[in-house]
Amino acid sequence: MSNYKSLNQLGWSPSFQMQLSLEELESFTIGRVIALHRSKLEVETENGVTDLPILHSTPAMTVGGFRGPGVPLLRTVQPKKIS
Repeated sequence: MSNYKSLNQLGWSPSFQMQLSLEELESFTIGRVIALHRSKLEVETENGVTDLPILHSTPAMTVGGFRGPGVPLLRTVQPKKIS
């Protein structure tokens, strides 16, 4: 049994998808911030949980949402790997 969740299970909705271009949908992995630590974000995607470092350029994020306060939709958590 897989512990992975679909985007719908993560709370993704058609209104979020409408904010993205086709290029963005094809180029990036969509994820939801599930935990915020001092130096990293935990982001859950359809492929599981991944840690992302918090950099000076990282916008403010909110746990439990695809958005950060005053920040557009979190579009890009990590580029997809190209084989």
